[in-house]
Amino acid sequence: MNKNEGNITTGSFLNFFDDIVEELLKYKGIDQSDMYKEVLTNIFENHDLEHIAELISEDIFKFRAILLKETDRGSALMAASYLEDLLEKLLRKFFVDDNLLSNNLLNGYGGLSSFKSKIDLAYLLGLISRRVKRDLNLIRKIRNEFAHSAENINFNSSSINNRCNELNYNIFNDDISGRNKFIRVVFGLAGVLSSTKIKKERREEKPNKNLEEISLKKDIENFDEELSEEIEKYIKNKI
Repeated sequence: MNKNEGNITTGSFLNFFDDIVEELLKYKGIDQSDMYKEVLTNIFENHDLEHIAELISEDIFKFRAILLKETDRGSALMAASYLEDLLEKLLRKFFVDDNLLSNNLLNGYGGLSSFKSKIDLAYLLGLISRRVKRDLNLIRKIRNEFAHSAENINFNSSSINNRCNELNYNIFNDDISGRNKFIRVVFGLAGVLSSTKIKKERREEKPNKNLEEISLKKDIENFDEELSEEIEKYIKNKI
């Protein structure tokens, strides 16, 4: 008998837990998101990781509970939208304080209105790593495949499952289904984007300078004369 047989792996335990926890918590009148927040906070604090505990958002766990009940298509669309929203908030936090220009860029037909453009810009600004960029793009592609397919596809469909297998922001690194890995990676990325947003400070707008302050004539008393002389020398040397 294999030594692992009969044992519950981390992944299978979490899957089993997700299947039964809602009914158990309902019986006790406990909100699932409150439980997750308290449990994880205790774990992080026990390991002197209070700075991580402070980043735990109750909204993340509420959204997770909703996502677990969704269909495969619904989960993919909602998860991608959720991450895109977090990414937009991160960019807005980093931009100078100009809501009108930010709205024009990030919404409607603006240059940064697409999920991909937000991912690319966040990476180029150094706000996310190459690995996070890669996983966000995979989730974007999974979203697009679900959104644009008229067929009854799901996370077990070959192309979708293959993309899920490429996702690597999975802290447990265990063998789980494509759907469960997708959801786990989504919330790993959500934590990364949320924590980065908290750490980053807004860029300061460059102040306008009075033209007289940068006038060359102010710094160089005989600028016009010197300019004429240098031009004359240059022309003579070239003739």
